[in-house]
Amino acid sequence: MTNRPFVAMLGAMALLAPSPVHAQTLQATENWRLGCDNLRHCTILALAVDDPIPGAYVWISRPGGPRAPVEIELVMSFGDAAAGPFERIEIVGPGFEDALQGEPLWRRAEHYQRAALAERDVQTLLAALTRGGTAGIRGVFEDGRTTETIAISLDEGRPLLESFDRVQHREGTEDAIILTGETPADAVPPPPDLPRIDTVPAPAMAPPPALQDADLAEVCDEDVYEEDIAVDQSGWLTSDLAWWSVRCYMGASHAGNTLVVGPGSGPVRPAPFTVPEALAGLIHTGSLPNMDISTDSMSLHFAHTGRGAGDCGHAGSFTWDGESFRLDFYTMLDACRAVGVDDWLVLWRSQGDPLDR
Repeated sequence: MTNRPFVAMLGAMALLAPSPVHAQTLQATENWRLGCDNLRHCTILALAVDDPIPGAYVWISRPGGPRAPVEIELVMSFGDAAAGPFERIEIVGPGFEDALQGEPLWRRAEHYQRAALAERDVQTLLAALTRGGTAGIRGVFEDGRTTETIAISLDEGRPLLESFDRVQHREGTEDAIILTGETPADAVPPPPDLPRIDTVPAPAMAPPPALQDADLAEVCDEDVYEEDIAVDQSGWLTSDLAWWSVRCYMGASHAGNTLVVGPGSGPVRPAPFTVPEALAGLIHTGSLPNMDISTDSMSLHFAHTGRGAGDCGHAGSFTWDGESFRLDFYTMLDACRAVGVDDWLVLWRSQGDPLDR
């Protein structure tokens, strides 16, 4: 059955890992992940080596454009919410005279806390990444107790940071992280404009007729369970074009829906979607997980987590522009390694970015 979006996403991730360096880049090593969006805003996740619980990772982010600052945050999950909060989070490793201490940020989820490195420590850690070795992250409580130190590999950082520079067109400039040169930083091009999607509201009409069993049978694969098939939502895109969200698969916590359109009577066909070419292997519009459509804004949201902890998967949204559902946001992470959804890799943004980051 094709309604297995997370499995399909993992396969696409494996294909994209060695892809050429361009906007919407997605690259991976054993413990590191790099993702860049259509604005050349890149994020790296340096994940814990042994996948411990509670987990820890280093979040490295830089927008596109000349002289954009590099931000580094240390993130730890508590495992048990009662164990936190930490007074600070530290990273120790080769080449550090003292532990680098992150300033606590109180933008935290129930089981996560993060701390931002000061600019001088950002440069120290970036220099350490070029030398390799192993660093360790630990949380420090108010009474001086520390958590177990969680290992982070520095050996995997250099190739992804080089890609970071190339995607943002910093190679050979003073503004590069790794691929530095003598070209002035102002030579780095500004990021592209944020795509604009003009929303077309749905007409106020009575709900379209129910789909017939024969139509439903054509929408879903032959190997689905008949009792899973149902129409979850329906409405109108125009005065003569209706839509139906057909649930073809129902799991313990996830559903797989197919969106079809038609004149309100007669045969239906797959709804039109527009996905950037670079992301076509990741987003399978024929079956979107946990689909929900807002009839007020004609925006379609989908999300799938790879396991109950919600620390991997993919999510995004489309907006109806009068001709197709156009992608306006997409984020994903293939590695189930205690990373909160706010830190998944964003690969596409437009005006109205739901995370506003």
